[in-house]
Amino acid sequence: MAKKSKKMATATVNPEMNNIVKIALIVVIVLVVVYLLTALLTGKIKLGDNKTSEEEVTIQYEEILAGESISQKDDEYLVLFYDSTTTEGALYETLLSQYKIKENALSYYRVDMGNGLNNMYKTDDQSNLFVTSASQLKIKDSALLKIVNHTVTEAYEGQDAITQYFK
Repeated sequence: MAKKSKKMATATVNPEMNNIVKIALIVVIVLVVVYLLTALLTGKIKLGDNKTSEEEVTIQYEEILAGESISQKDDEYLVLFYDSTTTEGALYETLLSQYKIKENALSYYRVDMGNGLNNMYKTDDQSNLFVTSASQLKIKDSALLKIVNHTVTEAYEGQDAITQYFK
């Protein structure tokens, strides 16, 4: 029998390849850690108690943007424009809550002029309330519009006129 010589193949490890693999692993680990931290901070991943709350979700339809004020589905309704961050805001909320329990109360919508999305409808000049399109609307102070068939039929501007309307 002939003697077979077994040659063992020895792999030479390239130090440059080792460094590339190490760097790639470090980058992957850093990315995973950053992802986990971001997910924890944003609430995508929650640690601890996983109890879900059974709160009923309610959608309010009373607060709208000024651009939607003329195009509501109702045939006849009121739209109150006011800044909810002012002291008048609480007064208007009270007036609306008292108004809605009246027997012949129209449906109403609120437009918070303190909302940045309504800034384009604010003016320091004279208000433009009797409009055919919301894009023409300009509000200087708080205002109440009565809208019938997508047309402004009555307008009241200022706290006194609005308070008088709701009485």
